[in-house]
Amino acid sequence: MYRTLRNSGLGQIFLGAIVVAIILAFIFTGAQPGATAAADECAVNVGKTCISPKDFQASLRLLTSIGLNDSAAKKLKLREQVGRGLAEREVLLQEARRLGIGTSEDDIDAEILKGRTRLSLPADGAERLALSLALCIDGPSGCEPGTIGLRAIKVEQNGKFDFDLYQRTVRVVTGRSPSHFKEMQQLEYTAERLRNLIRSQVRVSPEEAYLAYSRARSKATGRTTEIKKSWFQRYLAAPSDADVATYSEKHKEDLEKAIKEASEKWKVGCSVVSEIRLNSADPTSVEAAEVKKDAEELQKKAQGGSSFEELARKESEGESASLGGRLGCLDASYGAGAAALIDAAAALSRAGAVSTVIESIRGFHVLKLEGTVTEENKAEFLRDFVAYKLTAEASAEKAAKSFAEELIGRANGGAVLADATEALLSETLKGTPFESADGPALKDEDRPKSDITRAVTIEQNPIAGSVPEETPAVALFELEKENDTVKTPIKTRDGFAVLQLKEKDLLTREKFEEERTSVMATLQKRKAEQALAVYIQDLLKTAGPVTLNPKYIPPEGEEEADKETDS
Repeated sequence: MYRTLRNSGLGQIFLGAIVVAIILAFIFTGAQPGATAAADECAVNVGKTCISPKDFQASLRLLTSIGLNDSAAKKLKLREQVGRGLAEREVLLQEARRLGIGTSEDDIDAEILKGRTRLSLPADGAERLALSLALCIDGPSGCEPGTIGLRAIKVEQNGKFDFDLYQRTVRVVTGRSPSHFKEMQQLEYTAERLRNLIRSQVRVSPEEAYLAYSRARSKATGRTTEIKKSWFQRYLAAPSDADVATYSEKHKEDLEKAIKEASEKWKVGCSVVSEIRLNSADPTSVEAAEVKKDAEELQKKAQGGSSFEELARKESEGESASLGGRLGCLDASYGAGAAALIDAAAALSRAGAVSTVIESIRGFHVLKLEGTVTEENKAEFLRDFVAYKLTAEASAEKAAKSFAEELIGRANGGAVLADATEALLSETLKGTPFESADGPALKDEDRPKSDITRAVTIEQNPIAGSVPEETPAVALFELEKENDTVKTPIKTRDGFAVLQLKEKDLLTREKFEEERTSVMATLQKRKAEQALAVYIQDLLKTAGPVTLNPKYIPPEGEEEADKETDS
């Protein structure tokens, strides 16, 4: 019947009308023959521009063609790297069109004949990624200029270009036809031409190179003394009732805020205790018997009237030692061993009572009951504990800073930092319960003590614990003569540090001249890559937001999308 209809005049008119209708439908809808809804899907959007899944998959497959497994690809976030690289390529192409920059087919053919292909990597960190994925030509100081993003593919047979081999390689490696692949490469090489143009505008003067080289190669060694607040809080900052009252009056807002934050923990029925703890990794071991014996001696002293607070500061190995043993409200937040301690505290009959030695997974404990939280006394207990803690911390910081400032004065007076530290430490402890040379304060690893730093450049940090706003290396290099000391303490995460110059080895101009050519080339390359990254970021801001389709570039931690192929 179909053949009859086709051969008749009426049938031909009818079939012609159908064809015209289909063509008109494509014209008005913009659809392509055989297209599906997926054709409008984007792997990456840059503003209103769409990068297709096929382009994304081709670049990803070319990137991983060296045989990377899924685990390595996920660790390097390669799907995201490819997506962002393509987004950057798109804005570079838009800029290239504006500037009239392009790449001829002859140029692309010449590269393909050599098996040289390209793919775009995000400018920020591109060299590092290229080196890890064999995506550039290695040079003496990283990737050779202009080679970032190069990927070699096999196109030669017996030393000659083999078109059939090239076709097979392209299809297997990228999943694209040779014509599609060539179009992709034309885009890549155009984007690279603009990258090279941007890099070429960067200049480096000999003076700039010398200063950079000097910063990187000149070294200095210092003497340091770290002064930890935690040590001062334990041994030298036990505030009196008057100290607590004064602090509370001066810092009402801070106190009220801290009380509010802590109030959730303080429940009615909770035991308020102080603790002495002697640690033992295995309370059932032979060595633990000696630890338990020491704990029993401390328990006898505490029960016999010795100051529990002083015993805790001297002997306890728990974190509460810096507060004279004060734990506050004892609950499950204590961590390992909490259950045994809570039961033991509940068994104490009156405020001031001292427990027997309690064994837990942490070691051996002695508790002193300060009271039990009720509706009536909760606010008072909570305020007393928080106010004492804040006062102790503030007193410790003040004492540590005072120690650092006095030490700087002595060191700048000509004393070697180590000698000045030991002398001041002895004077500071004199007249306290901890002045004995065999006492815990002088044996504590956290006591103020001098050390010698490694030789550092101005870009390295001689004091690992310094806070971000401090620049210890700069301070060290600013010191001129041996034994010169910084004028103010350097703030650290747990206190302060004093820094004194031991020796400084500055790079000479003569040494720079010997390596001038390579230094300037390396610096120029580094500055050029930084300039490129900034330029591209500006283009991206203008183009609009970059959106990565989670179907192809899943968020971190989600399963990687299935790979797609395209012919």
